Amino acid sequence: MRLAVPVFFTGLSAGGVYGLVAIGYSLLYRLTGIVYFALGDLIGLGAFVTLLVAAGTQPLTQETVSGGRMALAILAGIAVCVTVGAGGYFAVVQPYIGRSAIGWVAATLALGFAIHAVLDAAFSRPAYVFPDPILFRRVGNDGLVTILGAQIHVRAFAVIGVAVVVAAVSSWVLQRTWFGRSLRAIADDADGAAVVGISVERTRALAFGLWAHS
Repeated sequence: MRLAVPVFFTGLSAGGVYGLVAIGYSLLYRLTGIVYFALGDLIGLGAFVTLLVAAGTQPLTQETVSGGRMALAILAGIAVCVTVGAGGYFAVVQPYIGRSAIGWVAATLALGFAIHAVLDAAFSRPAYVFPDPILFRRVGNDGLVTILGAQIHVRAFAVIGVAVVVAAVSSWVLQRTWFGRSLRAIADDADGAAVVGISVERTRALAFGLWAHS
């Protein structure tokens, strides 16, 4: 039981993150019929841009960066992901929608490789630590709580909670907002959506930008 409890909660937290990424993949596929192979690299780009703004390429810990600087770094990471995600749509996705499968596979892979190469050039150390933006160590026993005799990091519960909230908000946006209804209309019939006044390309680009930082 001591082993099963932490494995269960750690698995839930990891599954929550993978689930959000899966939502991004499935939504972008419904919108375009394309598997966006660069999505994982874009997520990595956001993490490393955050590190770069917070502390350059030097080691980063919660003791070496202030809360305000970390918040600014997170916003910068999101902004870069949205910009590159939307720009990547026009550069490597839009030209191949409904045309060459080989074209979009090669183009999205090329974008992913390009992002990977830039990150390799800028961050040469073998490993980097991304500190918790929230000081979980102040909760429980130095960030740990005991459940059924097993110690579990509070971070796992925070990740699970964030994943559930983001999934719920995404569902609400898709079901209840004009933007979400526009996405659903494009997924069902892009030509019909354009006829009723929806800006198909702009809406798709915005979706690619927003889901790039998932």
